[in-house]
Amino acid sequence: MHNYFVFDTLDVSELNKLVFSDTQDKMNEELESFAEQFENGSVSAESLAKTYAALTSCHSKISKHKNIAIDQEITQSLLNTQELLDQALSRFDIKRSNNDIQEKQNAYLNEKQKRKKIMLDELRKESDRLDEYYTNKTRESIYKNLVGTQWISNVFEAAASGNLDYLKNNVKNLNDKNERGWTPLHFAARFGQLETVEFLKKNKVNLSEVNSEGKTAHQLATLWGNEEIAKLLQESAPTVNLFPDNHTAVFAGSPLNRYGWARTDQEFLSKLSKSPKSKYVVLSGQQALYDQSGSIHYVDYEKVAFIVDKVYTSDGFNKNNSEIILVFLGIDESQGKGEDGVAFWALDLTPKGLFENELQKLVKEFESGTLAFCPTLPRAFTMEKSESAILAQAAAMIDWNARNIFCSACDAVVITCIIHPNGDKILLGRQKRWPKKMYSCIAGFIEAAESLEEAIRREAYEETGIIVNRVAYHSSQPWPFPNSLMLGFHAEAVSTDISFADDELESARWFTRSEVIAAAKGNENATFSLPSKGSLAYTLVNSWLNDKKWQNKL
Repeated sequence: MHNYFVFDTLDVSELNKLVFSDTQDKMNEELESFAEQFENGSVSAESLAKTYAALTSCHSKISKHKNIAIDQEITQSLLNTQELLDQALSRFDIKRSNNDIQEKQNAYLNEKQKRKKIMLDELRKESDRLDEYYTNKTRESIYKNLVGTQWISNVFEAAASGNLDYLKNNVKNLNDKNERGWTPLHFAARFGQLETVEFLKKNKVNLSEVNSEGKTAHQLATLWGNEEIAKLLQESAPTVNLFPDNHTAVFAGSPLNRYGWARTDQEFLSKLSKSPKSKYVVLSGQQALYDQSGSIHYVDYEKVAFIVDKVYTSDGFNKNNSEIILVFLGIDESQGKGEDGVAFWALDLTPKGLFENELQKLVKEFESGTLAFCPTLPRAFTMEKSESAILAQAAAMIDWNARNIFCSACDAVVITCIIHPNGDKILLGRQKRWPKKMYSCIAGFIEAAESLEEAIRREAYEETGIIVNRVAYHSSQPWPFPNSLMLGFHAEAVSTDISFADDELESARWFTRSEVIAAAKGNENATFSLPSKGSLAYTLVNSWLNDKKWQNKL
């Protein structure tokens, strides 16, 4: 019989009809009735399989234990019948759902009428021969023996059917794996055998073993709705946090959304610059303006309007005023998004250039009262982290603009394999200029005064609209073309809807494990292709595919 079929129950009534008939005529009559019921669809292929299994098992066991010789014709007939039944059963996958069984049964009846009739004919012939060879008493003895073992042939069938006696007699095989990587625990979890799972757990089988699909027994129990088993395995499974809590250092953890995609929208920025809600971090010679309490003093638009308006004039953005360093830092969205939020700006008041006198006068006005320009260190270490992060960004952006008027250098790059909340997909994107079908990890330059974690979250949101929470560092790669360092991470997505805030990517998609495997193998029918194997992007994706810690994550 087929090695993978496990029957949950024994159809005793059908077996009695065929094995315990009193006479040859009655046997034939029962078989004809059975065949007619099967033709009408009232007898399932499962019942047919069980019936045949009972008859052939009786034949085999009596021949073995009673030394009854069987002629070549009968033996060949049995083999032919078994082959036909195996071919039919291979196309008729028995499911627990009655609806699914009925649907497959109908398909089987429509497509395999000829083979079905041949099988029934062989069953009738075999029953006739059995009736001639064996007495009812002998049949009854063998039948009881079959019921006691439930036709179990290996630990996988025993686990799936809940046969603890068989498992107890084969303890040394409890950690065996079949060709698909399934253990007895996988079968027990899949088919809802709670007592069997408890027995296997008590015998200390490997609870974290994964099959060829990368699934643990706990995951199978969860997927098939066996909640009690899933809870039992979850409680006993080792808890490994793949995304440990990320810590925030001083100068990191900014509350601002940097709105990178809006930096070229001069109309939007001009409107924000003149908003009465906007706050300006002003510096002079890299010294920030503080109040008496030691906190940053945020200046309103009205106090610096004559400088700001030289950049954002009534006619729009004045790109010729390069001597004034005014940088949009982002928006605090705690009170609303976009124009409803509070915009933060960095403004350099260092007296120099064409506006030296005006700037010097403004600096003196600020210092004439209770305010003072002071070095940012060490007092920044005693500030709230969120405030120190805003100050760090303002100071860094003003310094960077002063030093790199023509963008002579760029910071390192973060490249991230973003993992779906369920753990079964990853997010990849593609640019228009890339080779056809190629997708890669989400990447971008780290901005001034930005932590690695913040850069990852910002790039993910700006390029794909996906919100990222925790991140896990993987590895780095020098990229001397011409000069950069790439830092590789895996990241935990907490949202799934993709949107494009900027136009850097042409497309972004969630790809399943099977799709990624096909791409990694270079299959012609793969839905996409990956970067070359030497790239950090490929390394991150390959780690998600093959590292068991990611395979075990639902």
